[in-house]
Amino acid sequence: MSCRALLMLLVCAPFTATATTFIADDNPPFNYAEGATVSGLSTDLITEMAKRAEIPASFEIVKWGDGYARAQKDRDTCLYSTARLNNRERLFFWVGPLGVNRWAVFGRQDFGAKINRIEDLRSYRIGGVVNDPKLELLAQFAVTSIRAVADDKMNPPRLNLPKDDPAGIDLWITSAYTAQKASREVGGPKLKQVLVAQELKLYLACSTSTSRATVKALQASLDAMTKDGAVKRITAFHIAKFAR
Repeated sequence: MSCRALLMLLVCAPFTATATTFIADDNPPFNYAEGATVSGLSTDLITEMAKRAEIPASFEIVKWGDGYARAQKDRDTCLYSTARLNNRERLFFWVGPLGVNRWAVFGRQDFGAKINRIEDLRSYRIGGVVNDPKLELLAQFAVTSIRAVADDKMNPPRLNLPKDDPAGIDLWITSAYTAQKASREVGGPKLKQVLVAQELKLYLACSTSTSRATVKALQASLDAMTKDGAVKRITAFHIAKFAR
């Protein structure tokens, strides 16, 4: 067989799909457990991507730290929804973007002050979650009046506490997509978004021992879904679900 014929054979060889495990932490609306089912915006996108690429897929919800470690060492394993940061670039093969995570600051509907930038938050009591990277972002701008708690569900009712209550907060930093629903579910106030603190594109981060053909096939599926409107439809459905 000539070199040219061999090259053509390799180029035209069919893609052999490898079963792939997709793991995620609990981060609605992108990925979360709904009973025994893994749900969410990114989950639905990846399910469709794998279907189009004919890749057998399984999904798991895990703790973030465990998932981050597994996606670096386990073959044919991908972690989502993951921010593509400079210090992570060489650790994974990347597919995306799947969407945009938006961190926002919320107050009660009667919050009247104008907040134009993160530095404007310095004179307010900010509710957040212990060890949450959102609070690390605030700290970078010398916002130190943080009232952190163990569970984000504790924050919305604290917006209703009197000004002299030590547990009270003026504002709350959380996910822009889930804030209204989260507040409603715990009896908190109707919220007013006062600032978008940060936006981060989210990706599928695959182990570097994952087949490059698998990674390319997933990216090709996502690109096709963007062109035919599937990404837009799936995203709109999940954003509306959490806005209700």
